[in-house]
Amino acid sequence: MIHEIDYEYDTRALRLEAEDMKGYEPFVDPKNGNVIDKWLIKREVTGYARWLSSTFEKMLDTAIKPRFYIQEKGFTLPFHRDRGTTCAVNFILSTSRDPIRFKTEWGVNSYQYTTAIVDVSREHEVRASSQDRYLFKLSIFDKSYEEVVDKYNAV
Repeated sequence: MIHEIDYEYDTRALRLEAEDMKGYEPFVDPKNGNVIDKWLIKREVTGYARWLSSTFEKMLDTAIKPRFYIQEKGFTLPFHRDRGTTCAVNFILSTSRDPIRFKTEWGVNSYQYTTAIVDVSREHEVRASSQDRYLFKLSIFDKSYEEVVDKYNAV
């Protein structure tokens, strides 16, 4: 479900790009059209974030769609599966590491991480309890979670 990675990147540069509020808009669920005002998305990724995305595309040999998200403090992103995305490389840019929680056949498991490959095809939720949660997400559409983990570990 989650594979933590120890990848060195310029946290400050990525955080500054995430905090630039230009381009953020409320997330709209593509399936039902629901607007989620407390979960913001920035689709236009440039600068260091674009370079980092390109680096991972080459490393993992797959197309990647980069995005920034802000999950407002106190908002819980309820259990869901990402639509069309098989897995993602997530960079948590907040100082607090609110856990991601997965539903499994044995119950609910919680994980705290800073950078990880995440199986977003599995049912998961995130509670941003203590502060706004900034996330840089590299969405992958054509490789499974297992394939991406294997490819990353082989590099």
